[in-house]
Amino acid sequence: MLLKQIMHFIFSLMKFRIYFFFFLILFSCAIRKSFREVGLPQHFYIKVSANCDSIPQSVPFFTALPNEDILLQIDLKTDLPVLASTYRKVKGADLHSHNRHHLYFTGNNVYYIGELAEEISLKSRDITFKKISSNKFSLRAPKNPGTYFITIYVKTRWEKGEKDTPWSVKTVYLKRNIILFVLYPLDWVKNGLLNGYPIGNYPEMDTARFFFRIHRLDYKNPPGFIEVTKANEGLYISKHFKLKDFTTHRPDIYPKYLILSPKLLLKLEHIQNLLGEEHRVKIMSGFRTPWYNYNVSGGARYSQHMYGKAADIYVDSNDDWIMDDLNEDGKIDVQDAVYLASIAEKVEEITGLVGGIGIYDWKKDSTRGPFVHVDVREFRARW
Repeated sequence: MLLKQIMHFIFSLMKFRIYFFFFLILFSCAIRKSFREVGLPQHFYIKVSANCDSIPQSVPFFTALPNEDILLQIDLKTDLPVLASTYRKVKGADLHSHNRHHLYFTGNNVYYIGELAEEISLKSRDITFKKISSNKFSLRAPKNPGTYFITIYVKTRWEKGEKDTPWSVKTVYLKRNIILFVLYPLDWVKNGLLNGYPIGNYPEMDTARFFFRIHRLDYKNPPGFIEVTKANEGLYISKHFKLKDFTTHRPDIYPKYLILSPKLLLKLEHIQNLLGEEHRVKIMSGFRTPWYNYNVSGGARYSQHMYGKAADIYVDSNDDWIMDDLNEDGKIDVQDAVYLASIAEKVEEITGLVGGIGIYDWKKDSTRGPFVHVDVREFRARW
C-alpha cells in the first residue's frame, strides 16, 4: 500500500513537471511574439559615447589601445520635438506629464515616454563592465589587440495615443551592437614591420610645416593600427562600407593593418546618401602605410591616406571598375569627377566635415576612369 502511494506521488510530480514545461513553452512564445511586435518609432535611438567621443549611429565602432580605460555613456535619444507642458490636450487626448517624463509628437501620434532609459545593460564575451551610474559603464580594453563585440540593451516604456482611441502602454527592449577595435600600438612596429607587414616610418614634423599649418593634429602619428584578417575583413563598419574596402589591394598578404577615421566614414556615407542608392560609391584607395605611400603609390610626404583620413573614390554601379557617366552627357571623362566633387562640396556645407577635395583625370592618373580624393583634414584644401 505504501509503495502504491509513493508511486502515485511520483506520477503526480511528473504530470506537474510536464504541465509546467508546456506552460514555460507557451509563455516564452508569447514573450517572443510581443518582443517582435513592440518597438519604438524610428525617431528613437541609442546614443553611445566612449570617453566623451560620440559613436555615430552609422559608424558603429571605436578604437582603444591595449589595457586602455574607457568610459561608456549610453542614452536613449529622440529627434522628435518635446511637448513641454505639465498638462496639454493634443488631438482630443488629455495628456499629463510630470518630472522625468516626456511627451513627443509625430504625425497623428503622441508618445509619452517615462524614464527614457529605465534599465541599461551591456554584454560582451570578452569584456567585463563595471556600472558607474544608471547610464555610465567603465571597462578596460583587452590586453590583446583584435576585434571585440559589445551589445547594449536598453529597457524603457512608452504610451501611444491618438484622437478618440485608447492609450496603450508597452515595455520595450532596444538593442544596439558596437565594435571595439583594440589597436596594435605604433611602438610595436620594429624596423618598419608589424608582424611581417610593411608599415614603414612616419615622417618627422619639419619646422616649416609646423609653423605654416594651424592644424597640427592632422599630422600627428597614429596611436596604432586595426588588424584586418580574413575573418573580420567583411565586417560592415558603416552602412555601405566594409573594413576591407580601405585596405591595400594585395590579396596575398594577411593580416593587414590600417587606420580609419570615423569622420571619413561619415563623410563618405553622406556622399552616398546624396547620390542615392542607384549610384554606388567605391573606394579606389583608402589607407596607405608610409611604406606603400612612398614605394608604390608615389603619394605626398604628408598624405592624409597615411593617417586614415582620406579616400580616393569613384562611382561604379555596374561593377565594371570604371567611373559611371554621372552627369549623363554620354561619355566618361573628368566632368564626371567634377560632378562627384560637387556632391562632396555639398556634404561639407551640410555637415561641417571640412577637408580636402581633389579632382583627377583618368587619362593621367588612373586605369579606372576619373576619380575624386576626399579627406577630413579639418581645413579646406582644393586641387
